[in-house]
Amino acid sequence: MKHIIKLVFSALLLAVAVGSCRDDIPELNRPADYESPSAVAMFEGFWTGMNNNYVFWAHDPTDWDQIYREYKPKFEALDDAVSEERMNMDAAVQEIRTYFIEMTTNLIDGHYALMFGDLLGGSGFSPSGARHAKEPGYHTGDNMIDYIYNDLSTHYLKPGALRGQAIFQDDVFGAVTGKLDVPGKNIPYFWLSGFRLTALLFLAEPLTDYKDTNPVDVVRSFFNTILQEPNVDGIVIDVRSNGGGMTTDLDILMGSILVGKPFTYGSNRTKMGDGRLDFGPEVPLVVQPYANLQKDVDESKKFPTNPHPTTKPIVVLADVNSVSCAELTTMGIASLPNGYFVGERTWGGHGALYNNERASVWKNAGEFSTLHLKLVYTPFQQFTYQDGQVYEGTGFPPRPELEVKYDGAALATGKDKQLEKAIEVILSAQ
Repeated sequence: MKHIIKLVFSALLLAVAVGSCRDDIPELNRPADYESPSAVAMFEGFWTGMNNNYVFWAHDPTDWDQIYREYKPKFEALDDAVSEERMNMDAAVQEIRTYFIEMTTNLIDGHYALMFGDLLGGSGFSPSGARHAKEPGYHTGDNMIDYIYNDLSTHYLKPGALRGQAIFQDDVFGAVTGKLDVPGKNIPYFWLSGFRLTALLFLAEPLTDYKDTNPVDVVRSFFNTILQEPNVDGIVIDVRSNGGGMTTDLDILMGSILVGKPFTYGSNRTKMGDGRLDFGPEVPLVVQPYANLQKDVDESKKFPTNPHPTTKPIVVLADVNSVSCAELTTMGIASLPNGYFVGERTWGGHGALYNNERASVWKNAGEFSTLHLKLVYTPFQQFTYQDGQVYEGTGFPPRPELEVKYDGAALATGKDKQLEKAIEVILSAQ
């Protein structure tokens, strides 16, 4: 054990000597610059990466300078204890993990996750996940997904409804569509578990390993219904417990199928430099028909734009487990003159992600890694809704009269109060 401790913290004395000469906040460097395996170097690399790359400092209440002043001495003390062999390796690792969790526990970023390297015991930590788990009445998405996929069509959809599920990009993708069983009304319903439309429809090989129906066929069935039937009485888009995905799907679902023309409902802001508040201007988020983005593609391969977008109610269903692109979809539909949001406050994580560490250099923001953190998962953009509010960390709420909380007991009997409210909204608008 002594040999391991000395090996892992071999750079301790040099790190402490350098750190003890500097009481001010350090100049900005890249997280990977801190290659020493000492505890204080782990802290310096992480603190610097967050200082440079985190895009929510203008709204996050965490005092990152105070974090530096409070935690750097703790990591230095940990190095001292280990170097003098007054702490075993397991205890040191646990202390380091605890400090990382404490430093990040109040961050508002709804996507944020720490993924620890092997030396720190692996696995990770999600601040927003930990907070939601402690909320009264919180429910995971598993029961909702199970209900929608297995039971909803039996209770609420007319015969002929389709459902399909497949493993796609190491994740389960499911979709359900059909007509709501409302006498004398034509109300298409569509649910998808995640936003993978761009990849499924354009970039991937056809799925062959699936359950029930190929989910691509389920998606196309709903799209064809909307494209071919101009006289619908309303539409229900269900993104409950949808974990998000590709933001280009906004252009497919909303731009092409539901709205049929460009529109905007908020803006994105990105970093212009390494400084904590070095932001560029707010840039409108423009949703537009997907064909507009394919001007050089053969006409036969372009995704169609709805020539008769509905003016009847479009109701989006969302819940606390609707996150990322599911939240952006919820906000987008809610912004429409004929759009309604029924359900409960969403997760609170809708900053755009760029799943490549080069974003740290290209965009001065986003995910990064250090010597002993495999990944610090965080967006490179901040989204502001059209009302000027940033809902990161708090979630996007429905209007009070359209709020319907999750009711697991009712779902167990086949009664979906949120969907019934959506139907009520559509019928009352006739």
